[in-house]
Amino acid sequence: MTMMDILLEQMGGSAGGQIAQQLGVDERTADQAIRVALPMLVTALSRNADAPDGATSLHDALARDHDGGLLDDLVGYVAQGGDLQDGTAILGHVLGGRRAQQATVDEVSQHTGVDASLLSRLLPLLAPIVLAYLGRQQRQQGFDPGALTGYLNEQETRIQELPLPRAETAPPARPSGGLTGMLDQDGDGSLAGEATKVGMSILERLLKGNRGG
Repeated sequence: MTMMDILLEQMGGSAGGQIAQQLGVDERTADQAIRVALPMLVTALSRNADAPDGATSLHDALARDHDGGLLDDLVGYVAQGGDLQDGTAILGHVLGGRRAQQATVDEVSQHTGVDASLLSRLLPLLAPIVLAYLGRQQRQQGFDPGALTGYLNEQETRIQELPLPRAETAPPARPSGGLTGMLDQDGDGSLAGEATKVGMSILERLLKGNRGG
């Protein structure tokens, strides 16, 4: 089973119901959002690990702060609202500042139909769960930074083989002149800015999935 399979399985049933309750939506809507948010997080972590010193930083953070213990009572963890402070900090490391996060969330929402505010609330709830899983894998498999990067790259590749769900109410993709047009919001021809770093890889994956659907 892939990382996505295992996490989706763990977040089904009672845990999925608790996530839906925390978000104030029905379980089907929560499930659609989870199936979009998880690839975002795994892709971002994989890209982050590929960056200079990124794998070492992630490896050290997992060893120090994420032993996987929260997975032993995932329902209870979610029922208590998770650890949004930790989740927000994680997102800052892997997705960049608030502007970068919002830009990425908005574009993902545009092309999947999943509400942007829902994704914004879900991501900090899921981020510690994903790192808890990675921390447990690192301990069990004895990953060094290089092996951790290889594992994340493999999971990203496996994600690319999966169809991404698209909400039934999703609007048609807007014409944009490709990814550059979408990310160049002010039309000045420049792709400088935090959103490009992670947004390009995530959006490329999302759009590839939507074209094939």
